[in-house]
Amino acid sequence: MSGTWHKAEHEHEWHRAELAPVTELLPDGVQAIERFGGTELASKVFLYCRDDADGRPACLLFAPLDAGITVNGEPVTTGVRVLSDRDVIGRPGSADVYFSSESLVRVEPFPGPGAANSAEGEATYCPRCRRAIDPGYPAVSCPGCSTWFHQNPEEARDCWSFSPTCGVCQQDTDLANARYRWTPESI
Repeated sequence: MSGTWHKAEHEHEWHRAELAPVTELLPDGVQAIERFGGTELASKVFLYCRDDADGRPACLLFAPLDAGITVNGEPVTTGVRVLSDRDVIGRPGSADVYFSSESLVRVEPFPGPGAANSAEGEATYCPRCRRAIDPGYPAVSCPGCSTWFHQNPEEARDCWSFSPTCGVCQQDTDLANARYRWTPESI
C-alpha cells in the first residue's frame, strides 16, 4: 500500500502514513476522504491511489493551480501529476512530503486469476516451488516485484520465507521483522 513520509513541525523523526484510495494532504499529515461529491475536492490537495493492472500502486496528485504545489521542485501546472516512488511533494508553508509506493510484506489470501504476474484467466505459479497458487490460499505478493509466493508453514509451503531474499528481486523475506527498504532518512 502506498504511503507518505512526513515530519511534523519541530519533530526530528519521519512518520509514514498509509494512503486511502482518496487522501487529502494536510499541513501536518494526511487524512482519508471517505465521502465526497460535487465540487468538494476542487479546493483540496489530494491523492487518488489504486493498483494498476499488474497490481502495482498508481497514484495521482491533484492540486488547485493556485496552491503552489511542486513535485521534485517542479510546479504542478496542470492541476494533476502522476507520482513515482520517492517523489518529493512541496507545499508552501509546510514541510516536504515524500511519496512512497513501497508496502510492507504481509500474508494474505491469494486473489486468484488476474493478480500480478499472471494473465487474466490463467493460473499463477509460485516461482519457488513451481506449483499453482490457488485462489484464497495464504500467499505473499513481494513488495519489490509483485511476484506471488505460497506462504503457509502449516502445509510446509513457506515458499516466500524459504530463503532470506526474494528469488526474483532480492527483497528481504523476513516476515517477523518486515521493514521499508527506503525512508527519507537515507537522503
